Amino acid sequence: MGRKNKHTKLSHAAHIKRHTEGTSNELSFSVLDAAKNAADAGEGLDSKAKVPRFGGIPLFTLPGKKKLHTTLQKEDALPLPSKGPVGMPAQLSSPIPVAPEAKTKKYEPPVDEIARRKMRRRVRNGLAIGVVAIALVALAATGASFLYKEYTDHTERVTYLEAALSDLMKADEITVEMDSVITGEMSDEDAARVPAIEERLPDAAALLDSAEASVQAAESESNSSEEKEAIATARASIAARRDMISQGPILMDTAASAKEASDIVEVAWAEVIRADNLARDAAALIADTTMENVEASKAKSIEAKELFSDARVQFENAAQEYPSANLSAHIEYIEKRIAAMDYAIASDDAILAYDKDTAASQNDAYNQVDQEAAALAETLSDSPSDQVRSAYLRDIEEPGKLYSEARSVAATADAFIRDYLGSNGK
Repeated sequence: MGRKNKHTKLSHAAHIKRHTEGTSNELSFSVLDAAKNAADAGEGLDSKAKVPRFGGIPLFTLPGKKKLHTTLQKEDALPLPSKGPVGMPAQLSSPIPVAPEAKTKKYEPPVDEIARRKMRRRVRNGLAIGVVAIALVALAATGASFLYKEYTDHTERVTYLEAALSDLMKADEITVEMDSVITGEMSDEDAARVPAIEERLPDAAALLDSAEASVQAAESESNSSEEKEAIATARASIAARRDMISQGPILMDTAASAKEASDIVEVAWAEVIRADNLARDAAALIADTTMENVEASKAKSIEAKELFSDARVQFENAAQEYPSANLSAHIEYIEKRIAAMDYAIASDDAILAYDKDTAASQNDAYNQVDQEAAALAETLSDSPSDQVRSAYLRDIEEPGKLYSEARSVAATADAFIRDYLGSNGK
């Protein structure tokens, strides 16, 4: 234990008052007063605290430090011998009158105040939780609203792209028919379809305008990189089809004209071949100069001339139909053969008239022109349709290249757009 304080002695706690009335041996009641005061002072302690009693409890200490002991000390106990406390006269050994035990006021916690404080804490906590919850809900609502708007905007943009593709497909119903004419070998049936196809091309152009408007509506600052690529691809597809519509008529008209010219010269050249054979037969007959052979030779020369003349007209028509095909050499050749036939016929007439000099001069003129025709024939192609075809290939080189490139771009773009719309559930 620690140092013993002299004030813990019994003689100090139950001291003799210095100024008391009566005898000097009269016992002071300061001990009881001290006990009462200590009890009153202990109201703020635990409600389980007991009022100090005589015997077996700690003595009252002086004001100042209060030292609580967990175990009673020897000098702290208040012995109550039969002869009274130490230092007290023997005649006072009878029990000391004790004042009635005062009721101690138990400490009761301020229940209402505690309840109010708890309620305030609950309200504060509830408000804080409510504010946080509202903030979270507002944030979630804002995020959900943003995501919903993004979703609806994306869906709307995809819908516009779908509308653009739909217009492109409708335009294709026209351009595909045109494409089949251009990419195939021009036939009489195809040539007959060209005017009707060209009449529908303005409708295709209007559909492309509608598709472009849909693509423009799909453009937004919120476009993702994939959407931007789809929009750019759709624009490329529209531009490609415009190029196809622009170059298509050129190619179809060129092909149709070339086909017509080629067909004409094929027929005309066949007549030239027939006329040439007749001219050869007529020359062979005149070798045996009899009146019958001369008449027969003259008839064949006339027929040959008619065929040559008809062929010349057809060649001229072909040259007018397709000016790019230079058929002047063929026409010049035919004209020389016609001139030769005139000389042959004149020679036959002179023979029949027994005019040998005229017959001889006309025959010489025939031979001269016939040689010139033969020399010119060496420069001609085997078929005049080859001349037409060569001109046609030259004419379609540039528009054909542009059309082919546009056609390739359109096909690639359509494949990408279909794949994009498919990936977005369209």
